[in-house]
Amino acid sequence: MPLKVWKHIVKLQRGFLWGGATLGRKIAWVRWDKVCRPKSDGGLGIRDLRVVNLALLGKWRWRLISREQGIWRDIISARYGLLYPSPHFGGRPSGSSVEVGSDWFSKGVLKRVGDEGSSSFWFDPWVGDIPLKIQFQSLFQLSDQQLDLVGEMGYRLDLEWHWVFRWRGDLSILEIGLLEALLSAVQTTPLLGVVDSWSWRHDSTGTYSVKSAYMVLSAGSVASDLDSLLALVWKSWAPSKVIVFS
Repeated sequence: MPLKVWKHIVKLQRGFLWGGATLGRKIAWVRWDKVCRPKSDGGLGIRDLRVVNLALLGKWRWRLISREQGIWRDIISARYGLLYPSPHFGGRPSGSSVEVGSDWFSKGVLKRVGDEGSSSFWFDPWVGDIPLKIQFQSLFQLSDQQLDLVGEMGYRLDLEWHWVFRWRGDLSILEIGLLEALLSAVQTTPLLGVVDSWSWRHDSTGTYSVKSAYMVLSAGSVASDLDSLLALVWKSWAPSKVIVFS
């Protein structure tokens, strides 16, 4: 949503809240960010359109990494190039660079590695919350397998997985210590008979939802003690149109 459109809609919302159907400028007695807080935090529960817009954009990001097919995906690929290896981070796409993700979304997704072979070893957050290329930056720079998938970084022998790393040069003593830490971190091995999949951390079903994303994005504002006291007002049995003037 363009910033100009958002500001115009919020202006209409604020005008109606403080002035009703009458025309003309009215005094806004409370900051808009407080008005948009949940009632439990002392607000009116009005949804912040900026946050709603981000949550809806997150739905498209989820559909991209979930490999859903459709003409919309063909259009995005034609416009921005291949979204490889990691579209939720903006990855390292071929052609024009595009920011298809952001920190809040990246931290909310988790890659579950199976035997399908579509997970990037260094770029996808399949070990913990942070991609291995960030956890082990020096090893990533020395790696000769930067774009390899998880299944290409080793082999299975007698039902046991063995990692194989190739480096551009000899490792120092410090880097050997980092390699041991990397091997300890990647004890999780590809699962036989299970396809690679994404999971959304903030929903019990593991599937992305706009509602859960909105809750995550709006959780950044912490209510003060006064706001906590005001939140108690909403627990009254009086109608909301009476409570708002309490």
